[in-house]
Amino acid sequence: MERHEINERFARYRDLLGEEEWLALGDALERPLPSTFWTHLARTDHQEVAESFRRDGHQLISLAYASGGYLSTRPMRWGRRIEFRSGLIHLQEAASMLPPLALKPKAGELVLDLCAAPGGKSAQLSLMMENLGTLVVNDLSFSRLRALRATQERLGLKNMVLCAQEGQQLLKDHPPVFDKVLVDAPCSCEGTLRKKGRWSYEPDEGDFKKRLIETQRALLTQALKLTKPGGRVVYSTCSLDPAENEEVIDAVLSMWAKRGHHGSGPTKLDVEPLDLPHLIASPGLTSWQGRKMSASLRHGLRVYPHQNDSGGFFLASIRVSGRLTQEMEQARQGWSTPQLADPTPLSDVYRWAENAHGLSSEAWQDVCFTQGNRRYLSAVSADLILPPTRYQVAGLPSFYTRGAVPRLTSAAALEWGSKATRGICELWDRNAVDRYYAKDEQALPCGVIYHRGVCIVRFQGVPLGLGYVHIKENGDAVLKSEYPERLRLAEGCSVFERPEAGERRPGPERPPTQR
Repeated sequence: MERHEINERFARYRDLLGEEEWLALGDALERPLPSTFWTHLARTDHQEVAESFRRDGHQLISLAYASGGYLSTRPMRWGRRIEFRSGLIHLQEAASMLPPLALKPKAGELVLDLCAAPGGKSAQLSLMMENLGTLVVNDLSFSRLRALRATQERLGLKNMVLCAQEGQQLLKDHPPVFDKVLVDAPCSCEGTLRKKGRWSYEPDEGDFKKRLIETQRALLTQALKLTKPGGRVVYSTCSLDPAENEEVIDAVLSMWAKRGHHGSGPTKLDVEPLDLPHLIASPGLTSWQGRKMSASLRHGLRVYPHQNDSGGFFLASIRVSGRLTQEMEQARQGWSTPQLADPTPLSDVYRWAENAHGLSSEAWQDVCFTQGNRRYLSAVSADLILPPTRYQVAGLPSFYTRGAVPRLTSAAALEWGSKATRGICELWDRNAVDRYYAKDEQALPCGVIYHRGVCIVRFQGVPLGLGYVHIKENGDAVLKSEYPERLRLAEGCSVFERPEAGERRPGPERPPTQR
């Protein structure tokens, strides 16, 4: 986008930021957005991941405000990399990582992500909860939920319940029950200009902005209604427009104060300070274009692209306080526990897993298994509960059960394959790894005893997925890849891709065996 168009679109922030900051904003919006990711710290050490990238020529910078997060100074196709495919990292824009960090969910809590897809923030929340408790993830779009489901399976997330409803209608009239709620509301996406290189929406088109703001207010109101006293709601957008941020919150605060209560008991709302060390951000606005708003909105954070070399974002934390009534305390009693798999066939599955892959019962000590359909068993966190609403799916598909013998799913191979002691095929070099991801059949090295059948494919101890060992009549062993066809590596590509030659302009300085 041309600089004159950027200046025109963001002219209203000139007086707010001051001349120097406003020019820095324009400079940042002209630069490409750097690639950023966070590390799956339950599976690997983030320094080991960073070192593997550096060996391939990538220059990574640690994100000081996001533990295990990194920024790359040079462009590449990150989705090809082995670290992404094996679920050791997740790609996410740096500013988009902030709402979960602000919400700070804990293991065992009941948490709601009201507008969840495509799922990067949901994945963060799940892992911050240590895969325990219940994380209800909701989105109106089925196609976007499919993308979230793929992320869930790649990262091994077991405390999720996926729902598909309008956020304003989710658990309508239900008593306050959640400990924490994230409302990453649909918005005009003004802050994503660096990422997309264009405007996602034309704000002057019809009554678009009016309808959008009505939706944002409705979503925030419903989130607050579902949050029990002592809980918190984090409201965020990837827009810088005060009409979608501070003014939305101020309108809901005013409405709440006039009504004086919600649900079954009196409550009070307070916008509270956010604790995000090392993040450079500006305070929320308490007035805009002559209109005064709640003084507490200064505790919100406006993240401008030039401050942390990121996209633009807004976020605020709202504390719900009041009297915890008996109705609220009993609200979870209407929730159900997942229907567990029948103990007899489940014991057969456990026995098979130990015989085939050396996976003992200790591997499953933090999960329970449900039989959501006839095809497979799903692993769920031991303390997961199901909301009294339509839900699409709960848990991580782990064992196919329709065949003569059970089989691990690809998701289960990624999640538990590092603990396997047999039924493994360790790939011997990078070329073998690329051929596995490209679904090329390849001969296995001689001098090793192989057993025909499904195996967990690993490289340097990291599970990549499933394969099948075929023994030919002459005794030679061949590995057939069972990596998903839709994710197949294109011919001539490598999952150890080096960065592209062109370096992005930096921003200003700111403070072989088978067992």
